[in-house]
Amino acid sequence: MINWLNLVKRENYFNSGVLLLNLKYLRNNFETLYKGYKFVCSHPQCTLFDQDILNICFSENYLKLPKDFNCIIIIERFIRHNNQLQKAIYHYVINSAQLDTTDVYNRLWLGYFIKTTWFNVDTFGQVFNSVRQMYNDKQRQLIYLINTLSKRHRAFFIELDEFSAVEEIFQVTKAEEVIYTNLQKFDSFNELIQSMTISSNEKIYFIFVGNYAPIRDALIKKGFIEGVNFINGVTFLTEQYGNIFDSHFIISNM
Repeated sequence: MINWLNLVKRENYFNSGVLLLNLKYLRNNFETLYKGYKFVCSHPQCTLFDQDILNICFSENYLKLPKDFNCIIIIERFIRHNNQLQKAIYHYVINSAQLDTTDVYNRLWLGYFIKTTWFNVDTFGQVFNSVRQMYNDKQRQLIYLINTLSKRHRAFFIELDEFSAVEEIFQVTKAEEVIYTNLQKFDSFNELIQSMTISSNEKIYFIFVGNYAPIRDALIKKGFIEGVNFINGVTFLTEQYGNIFDSHFIISNM
């Protein structure tokens, strides 16, 4: 965030995943870090904490390590489409560690995890509890949806490239309302708002967009209720249509 705000030059911004620190210098210059700490506290848009503090303090005064010391898994896996391991330090940011063992990066992480003291009987119990919680949450969601649909008709807000999947899975009929959206159709959201306002007590709108969160937040600000007036339809798509099962929730509870 701080490089987007031009607080640090983009070309100087560094990731704090792998660092070699001069601790003697830091202990003797604590005021430098404290200034960075105060800056981040007064700028809530800075959400990476230690990384932002270090960049505020040292973005103009550090030596860059080769990228092999900090290979971002998301980049390796999705941007470069690279499925070959190399000699490097891999950085599993966000939810990049998953349980799918057909992926070489997941196998690398799991291979080291099972060698640690954290891999024990309790680990299996935590995995089971996480899967059970996900199952129960999905059951509650389906029951709630069934009860809602018994009182309302379906409607759809769909990105054009998702329509074939939605049509097949949901068996959309010609009588059901479908609002299409894409990057060129900027008025589609206003069309959705207008339609929901007119028929908010009669329909539940299934939202099929790549970035659901801002649509959800905007609809809530307009007074609509998630689960009553609208729902994230993408969660009902199968992996065949790109809704990959996210097992990082299980890992985070291990």
